[in-house]
This record gives sequence, structure tokens and C-alpha cells, in this order.
Amino acid sequence: MTNRVIFFDGYCVLCNSSVNFLISRDKRDNFRFASLQSDKAAKILSEFDIDPNILANPDTVIYLRNGDLKFKSDAAIHIISDLGGVFSLLKSLIFLPKSLRDSAYNLVARKRYSLFGKNESCRIPNREEKHKFIE
Repeated sequence: MTNRVIFFDGYCVLCNSSVNFLISRDKRDNFRFASLQSDKAAKILSEFDIDPNILANPDTVIYLRNGDLKFKSDAAIHIISDLGGVFSLLKSLIFLPKSLRDSAYNLVARKRYSLFGKNESCRIPNREEKHKFIE
């Protein structure tokens, strides 16, 4: 398994669009993905001391990076900066107060279904991207 796994809400249209964005720009093939609703995500994340409600109500992205879990805005900033290139510049957002960053993140997370929609089922990777998903 890779040392960079992104756990996302598999029903969320915004989350799936973000996954598509990352896959199309992950030229170094660094990232792997798992829906927070999947058994595999539950198994991997059970090894960490996290709130079980996160899996029951997946309103946050979780980034497993080199054995360390990142949540919410920390996860988003590290994910986008790990794409490299011009995206690395966004790492400077980490210096904004976490409370401010997470408040903005929480606002979008609460409204994501009403603003962007919700899929009837979790995302199923196509043949070309199947290797990027942990099953």
C-alpha cells in the first residue's frame, strides 16, 4: 500500500469531483483512495484512535500520510500541496489559524449535498484508475 491514502465520502458529488481532479493531476502516482463508507477504510482507520462517528457520518476528508492522519483543512492543504508543482504553494495556507480554516471547511462540509448533490451509490473506479483505489 502507498504511504498516501485519501479517505473521502463516496456519495458526495463534490468529494468525487475532487478525487477526479487529483487523479488527473497525480502524475507521480502518489495517491490511493478509499471511500469512508468502505469496509477497507473501516479496517485501516480502526488501527488509529479516531472517533467512530467519523465513519458513521463522513463529513471530513482524512489523509493518511506517512503513517500520520490529517483531518479537514489540514488534510486538504497537505493533499493539494503533495501534488507538487504550483500546487505546493498552497502549503502556505497551513499558517492561517486552524480554527478559521476548519470553520470554512465545516461550512462547506455541512452544505455539500445541498450545494453539489449526492450520488445514489459510492463511486466505482473505471478500469484505468482501479489501481488507485483500495478495495
